[in-house]
Amino acid sequence: MGLNFARSLLPHSASDSLFNPRWRVGLYLSNGYLWLLLEIKMRLFFILLSNLIVVFKSQADFELKSMERPEHHFPQLGEILYHLDENAPELLTDQLALEEAVLNQKIAAADKGLQVGLNLSGFSIQEDRPNRDFDQRYKAFGSVNAKKPLYHWGGLDAKENLFRIDREQAQSNLSFHKRNLTGKVRKLFLDLIVLNFRKQLAAEGQILTKQNLSDHEQRLKLGMVSPVDLAETEIELLNREIDLSELNLLINKSESDLRIISGYNEVLNFEVESSFLKFCIEHEFPQKYPVLVGSSSNRINEIESLIEKERQKVIIAESELMPKLNLVGSVYQDQVDAVSSTERVDRNNILFGIEVNWSLWDSGKSRDKKLAALVRARKYETFLAQANRKLRMMSESMRQEIHSLLERISLSRKLLKVSQNRLEKCKIEYSQKRKSPLELSTAQWELGDAKLANLEAVCNYLNALDLFEQQVGQPTSHSPISNETE
Repeated sequence: MGLNFARSLLPHSASDSLFNPRWRVGLYLSNGYLWLLLEIKMRLFFILLSNLIVVFKSQADFELKSMERPEHHFPQLGEILYHLDENAPELLTDQLALEEAVLNQKIAAADKGLQVGLNLSGFSIQEDRPNRDFDQRYKAFGSVNAKKPLYHWGGLDAKENLFRIDREQAQSNLSFHKRNLTGKVRKLFLDLIVLNFRKQLAAEGQILTKQNLSDHEQRLKLGMVSPVDLAETEIELLNREIDLSELNLLINKSESDLRIISGYNEVLNFEVESSFLKFCIEHEFPQKYPVLVGSSSNRINEIESLIEKERQKVIIAESELMPKLNLVGSVYQDQVDAVSSTERVDRNNILFGIEVNWSLWDSGKSRDKKLAALVRARKYETFLAQANRKLRMMSESMRQEIHSLLERISLSRKLLKVSQNRLEKCKIEYSQKRKSPLELSTAQWELGDAKLANLEAVCNYLNALDLFEQQVGQPTSHSPISNETE
């Protein structure tokens, strides 16, 4: 009766689903039923577990929109990424390491299979028997042997698993390095976009400075400016030429780095299209990103692989002093004395049976191997905890950096708008002879600097977003895409 009364306290759906009476543990106490408190805790646990699953799913599904990928706006970057597997020298080593790991696993798996051997031999036989003449003859013998391991207490499986883990880690290394290289290529390309735009502004500034210098020379003849003003304009022109020369050096170095890591040898184009400038000014970037509750990195995968390998080594050590069963068979020929005479006759033999190999004592070698593997596993588990903590801290730092870059983009847009308004007013006042050519040029330069600040802020944001996706998202395949607006 007490059980039925307690059931009635729960919602009907709960009592008829997972939490039905056959899953409950009822313990009668003088003050009530302990199982009711246990069931409440279970329900809270499952609610928390379902929430965690939702959070993990939201992380695994995190992926950037195509509009927020640089290759959407720069088709040549998409082409470089598409051919990265074929052209990038850095990936060749990882691909060869993966092939080696696959072959090593096949070699280990072959130890569990059937092994067949053939033996052919020829002998010169001399016999010296009592009461008989010395006999000498030649004889050829042959044999076929077969062996198949039956039960080795998991030792052979564990050895294969060691190489399977190496293969999986080699695949993980290849994927990680490819994703990391993709991020490097994107960053270098965006850096070159910013440098090329800076160079374009510097070239425009150089032209404006030359025009100002020519204007100052004419005004100096009219006595409207002093020689000091003319000298300042000349100094400014020289500084802009120096800046332009340094930009050319930076662009050449960065372009060389991009070609080295990507293996791309075609002509590169870093012109900024008007559509990308419009994207930098108008696109609404997301304001919220998932909090990293649990994720992975190549370092974490490596440590987990090391831990799993030590567990397999424990199995191998435990199997060393266990009896190992093998299925063996052999077909061979030999010679024996005939039953009714002193002559020797050839005999064909067929053997088939079970072989047992049992090492009884190894002076504690297998025991120490097991203990050493357990110690190494605990050491790697400590490394794993540290790596997880570092990853969480890095991911949180990345989220804060992304939010800071979003604020910078917002401020750069405001600065751009103010600079545009100032230039328009300056042009009006210049037409009314209220502003000098130098003041008009200054307003134009400041507008260019504002455009550059906005472009640089967006490119830095895209780089940070790409790095954040590496932590909480999945690597995606690349194909050449156009820069059409979706």
